[in-house]
Amino acid sequence: MYKKIGFFLLIITLLGCSKDEKKVVVGSKPHTEQYILGEIISQTIENNTDIKVEKKFGIGGGTSNIHPAMEKGDIDIYPEYDSTGWSFVLKNPPLQDGKDLLSELRKQYSYKYKIKWLNYYGFNNTYDLSMKKDLAENL
Repeated sequence: MYKKIGFFLLIITLLGCSKDEKKVVVGSKPHTEQYILGEIISQTIENNTDIKVEKKFGIGGGTSNIHPAMEKGDIDIYPEYDSTGWSFVLKNPPLQDGKDLLSELRKQYSYKYKIKWLNYYGFNNTYDLSMKKDLAENL
């Protein structure tokens, strides 16, 4: 089994916007880090381009609803986990070594969906911390 390497950004064409509209729809799953990353994506686009951003954050069902929305053109860009794209969307078996994961995702998504994977955000969320609810509430 490979490790979850981190987040990727999915994008259709050049931010999915047409030359006429100059609008991009940014989506996110209904999780805290997805809201934050969706906002970072939105602000990056708004602060560095003249493209208008429409936010569709907190989409229930996550990838199972966002990916089909991207295929239909209802969502242009959203943060996605590499392992989710690999196993849930592409239905590929687990990799023993994830070193070629990015290039394989790029090839398979481009061929099958005409969707482009960009790069990592620069962090890895493979590991997390947890504690009992009562201890968290006390602290």
